[in-house]
This record gives sequence, structure tokens and C-alpha cells, in this order.
Amino acid sequence: MDIDSMSVLDLRKELGERGLNTKGRKEELLRRLNEARQKDRINTSNETFELTTTRTSTLHEIRWEIDWHVLEQIKQSQDGEDNGEMLESAPCKIMSHDWGCYVEKFKEDKFLSFYVYGHDSAKASYSLYMKSSKTLEWKLDQDAGYYDGGWSRGWGWRCWKKVSQLKQNHVINGKIEIKVKLHIYNDIKHTCSKVLAAIPTAPKPELKSRNERMLNEKIHTDVTLKCQDVEIEAHKAILASSSEVFAAMFNVREEGI
Repeated sequence: MDIDSMSVLDLRKELGERGLNTKGRKEELLRRLNEARQKDRINTSNETFELTTTRTSTLHEIRWEIDWHVLEQIKQSQDGEDNGEMLESAPCKIMSHDWGCYVEKFKEDKFLSFYVYGHDSAKASYSLYMKSSKTLEWKLDQDAGYYDGGWSRGWGWRCWKKVSQLKQNHVINGKIEIKVKLHIYNDIKHTCSKVLAAIPTAPKPELKSRNERMLNEKIHTDVTLKCQDVEIEAHKAILASSSEVFAAMFNVREEGI
């Protein structure tokens, strides 16, 4: 609402909601409210910053054909060992580092583990595809997601597939065909953009403003302070909480303050 078209009642209502003095002529109320609104406009001009992080990556592909008869013959883990014999792909040179994958028999009977290895401090993700023996099409098998370092140890699945499942669904001409789509994130950018702060609603009255209003308008005053010819109406609770002297005087119920 335009401030100049507001009635005295509306002016006092908004001033009261802001915890400001509602007494005075209309000109005074207009000036008081105009100053308050001007402060609001200054506060809303403040800007905040939003940080956005984007990664750019390069896509690489690792292909591996595993001879089924060789895979069947890798040894199971022995007593006290978690994993058995390992079968490893030929390494691929990607961004000056060796990358590859390997499988091994897990101690739980008839299960294989699958891992991708590479540069230890790389930030990367990969998806594993396998060719189906029924359709001869590549199908997504597993999505490993994003991994931040530790690639030299390998990253994948301990209980990946049962040997019987591989034989039934993926053996083509005595081989299993595997494809790894590897994303290596080689550039991380941080961008900063300005965002206007949200326009605030009318501020809630602060305690100080409320106390000033109650004092100025003599709301619920319960004590009168006299100094020569000057009288000031006040509140016992405020005086007692602010001064040990007043607190003691009110406790013994002295009069003529």
C-alpha cells in the first residue's frame, strides 16, 4: 500500500507491528514509517553468493574377452583366505596410467568377484556392460558410480556373479565379453553467482523496541519515578531486573520513589 494514501489507523497498525511508537500526528507517523520502510529496502539490497561445482570428464573404454575354460579353472580360495586365484585383463594405457580389470573366486562357493583398477588418486566412475548370449547385445550389468581415489586396490563387487549364471547367460563361442565405460574426471570447476536475498517480511518487534513502546505509551506502567518536578512512569519488573537497588527497594515495599 502507498504510504501517502494510508489512514492514521493503518499507519499506527503497521508501526505497532514493527514495534515502533504509534503516537503522534499523521505527519510524524508518516515520517516514522517511511524511515522504517527505507531501512527494509537497504536490507534487501544485500547479495548472497551461490557456489556451483561442475566436473568435466573424459570417457574411456576397456574391453575384455575372457576364455571360459580358463575362468573355470581358476582356483577357489584356501582355508583362511578370503579370495582365490585372480584372472587379470591386459592393462590399458589411459592418461599415462595403466587401467584394467580382474576377477577372482570368492570364498563363498561358486561366486566371482569383479574389480577395476587404475591410477590410485584418480577421480572416476564406471559402468560395466556384458554381452548377452541370448540376444548378442550389450546390456548394462552394474553401475559403480563415482569413486574418489584408491583405484590401485581395485573397485567393484566382491560377490559379483555366480559361475553358473555366467555360463548360462554370457558364454558366446567359449568366451565372455566385458566392456567397461570409464569416466575420469580431470577438471573440477567452482563457479560463483550472485543471488538476491529473499525480500523479508515485516520484521518481528524486538524486545528492546517492545519495551520502548510500552514505556513511551505508558502501557501497564506500575511505578512512578519522581525527580524534582519531573515524573516518569515505568515498570517495576524492568527496573528490578536492571538494578539491584530497585530490586531491593521493591522487595521491602518502600514508597515515594
